[in-house]
Amino acid sequence: MVEEHYSFSDSTLYKESLGHLHHSSSITTPETKTLTTFLLSSFHHSRFLIISLLRFDQVALRVHLLFADFQVKECPQ
Repeated sequence: MVEEHYSFSDSTLYKESLGHLHHSSSITTPETKTLTTFLLSSFHHSRFLIISLLRFDQVALRVHLLFADFQVKECPQ
């Protein structure tokens, strides 16, 4: 599971973070802060999140499921 590999123990953290795009500092979970900050900054600057699938297919799928309102595109390798 993606949750186990990347410590996504609380998927609601990402759902709730949609309401805090300008307050990424409120995310305090150490193991998820880096990725969460990346996602928040990406959504802050663009509606589309472009993920380079360097063996991160499951991550892209998980992000797509968590952020169903956003379009997830795959970068050509």
